Amino acid sequence: MSRTKVVPIPVMGRHNINAYLLLGRRPVLVDAGTPGSGRKIHDGLAARGVNPADLALIVITHGHIDHFGSAAELHRLTGAPWPATSPTSGRTARAASASRTGPPVRWDA
Repeated sequence: MSRTKVVPIPVMGRHNINAYLLLGRRPVLVDAGTPGSGRKIHDGLAARGVNPADLALIVITHGHIDHFGSAAELHRLTGAPWPATSPTSGRTARAASASRTGPPVRWDA
């Protein structure tokens, strides 16, 4: 069984990390930073050797703007889905995706 490596992707300086890359069988992004930081996160994936098109999933931990702000942009840039997983996820998805095509993906485990 391989271990998953957690790689921080700073969005607002070295100490303000609002996105993490999980490197396991398939790359997963946890949180999507602030609005307008999608390109920076996209480029951060590539700088860490991950083809952004290979991103399997975008997971948003909670509904604060600094965690979901670029979810729609990253979805457009990578094609990766972001499932709605929490009680606030419907509001988060609506707020993050005024221009998103289709409804948020639901993963109710």
